[in-house]
Amino acid sequence: MKKITNAWLLWLSIAVALTALINLPSLKSALLDGRTDTALILSTVNEDETRYLSRVHEILEGRELMGNPILKEHEDRIAINGLVEWLTAGYAILTETDLAITVFHTDILFSFLNIFLMLLWIQCIVRNPLLTLATFSILWIDLFNFGAALLRESHSKDTMLLVNLYLCFVFLPKRDRAMLRILRGLFIGLMLYSYPYHWTVFLPFEVLLLLTEWGGHRSFRTSLKNAACIFVPFILTVLPFAIVNTASNAADPLAWEDTIFRFGMLRTHAIAAPLLQLQLWTVILALFAGIFVLRQKKSHASVLLIVLLIASASAVASNILTGHESEFQGHYGRFVLMFAYAGMWMLATMTLPKKLMKTSVLLVLTLACVLQIREVPRALMEAQRNIAAFDRSEEKMTLEWLHANVASGSVILAPSTLAMLIPTYTSHSVFMSNAARFFVATDEELTERYLVFQTFFPEETDNPSGGTLSVFGNYAGSSYSRAKRTYQLTHFTLSGFTKTIPDFIRHQELRTRIDEHLRKPGLKDIREILKKYELDTVISVSPPPAALKDLFKFEKKLGTFTVWKKY
Repeated sequence: MKKITNAWLLWLSIAVALTALINLPSLKSALLDGRTDTALILSTVNEDETRYLSRVHEILEGRELMGNPILKEHEDRIAINGLVEWLTAGYAILTETDLAITVFHTDILFSFLNIFLMLLWIQCIVRNPLLTLATFSILWIDLFNFGAALLRESHSKDTMLLVNLYLCFVFLPKRDRAMLRILRGLFIGLMLYSYPYHWTVFLPFEVLLLLTEWGGHRSFRTSLKNAACIFVPFILTVLPFAIVNTASNAADPLAWEDTIFRFGMLRTHAIAAPLLQLQLWTVILALFAGIFVLRQKKSHASVLLIVLLIASASAVASNILTGHESEFQGHYGRFVLMFAYAGMWMLATMTLPKKLMKTSVLLVLTLACVLQIREVPRALMEAQRNIAAFDRSEEKMTLEWLHANVASGSVILAPSTLAMLIPTYTSHSVFMSNAARFFVATDEELTERYLVFQTFFPEETDNPSGGTLSVFGNYAGSSYSRAKRTYQLTHFTLSGFTKTIPDFIRHQELRTRIDEHLRKPGLKDIREILKKYELDTVISVSPPPAALKDLFKFEKKLGTFTVWKKY
């Protein structure tokens, strides 16, 4: 009992210390400078963060279903995901604090919970405090970019709460209990709402785990009952998502379809890349062969190593399920490495001499500490620069003016940096921003909005023929990567591979339209598009194009920015 208590105290102490370290910039500002908006400013430097916080702001504005805070025409359309925003928004509502203070508090609270939960489920795997520290240290170095990157950002620190809770349910000593299986199914279902990738890693993991149990000592009836405990709660959890989204998007199914493709949720390469499939299934079968050999040993370490191998195999299975890269994207790929690292330490304890094992652990711990401490001055200086830049920026002055002088719900066309901030700091929508592709809209609509944007801001124009994904999302790049790798597997070289990223854009006619417009702007076409949407304010450094000046009147000068109102 004393051993367990000491371990809990150690994990709590580590969680407190690391939470303070990764939140040091905002803690310093609050304690020494008396300002609590540092965490919000640091978050809105990041495009992913502003997209997430705009959804939180949308809830606080009274639109609880979280549609599209970027494009006004789609604000009532249910978003493809949107659950964890309620963690931050709910805190703001319950505590009656503004967004800046809420972000500051939840940065600290959720990063602490994530660190503590991670230490807890790793301890459940290796059952040795020293090995727990070693495994966690490697994760800290690799997964969190020296501890700060994902745990200080709202969208990831919130979604990871679901993942870490799920992993605790998986690795608790009595994980076979029906209630823990039900909770696992429930949390995988919640992951579909919170982030469209995590569930594709853990659902195949549960399938492989059930297959292994069935192939071992479990009867078919017991395996069926265990499967029901996981998949019935999963289906019941995702059913409302399917029903509400179907109803919400029934009027414009093409917009829903295009959006899902931009998220990469309907792609597979099962037919297009048979050699790649053969490679992936070979890995799965090899892992299963190793699993059945290890099962004969029947030791605690061997059984848990089996679980870890299955978890690593889930990476391969989810690749087959979704068609994503087998090495995965940064959003969720590192979760597979969590299992691999833990398995590596377990193998080390089973094979290495104790003395060498202890030396390896101490080296890893030392490296993790050095890297984390080295990161602190850089993080503080970067935070100071970002805060000072925001305080004196024309964007801040413009946001304050918009909030005070422009009617709530207005649609504003603005340069990228400002457009990114408007839905978070004000009650207005934007005509176009890079975040638009992450919400429900057709590719054709995004194309039209992009044509208007590049007409007013040609200096920010990206050419889709050059490989940009800023208009159509990321699926073109992912499809290109898969095709390139399949070609390499087939020919053992990339010589002769002539396709480029734009070749994989879903609607080629839209890419052609953008290319033609970039070569020869069609202002008549732009006038037609402007009639179609509810644009009422333009903020720019330069006046509107001469051929469109009759549509706008001068409103206000704000530093280098000028505000133009649409007649």
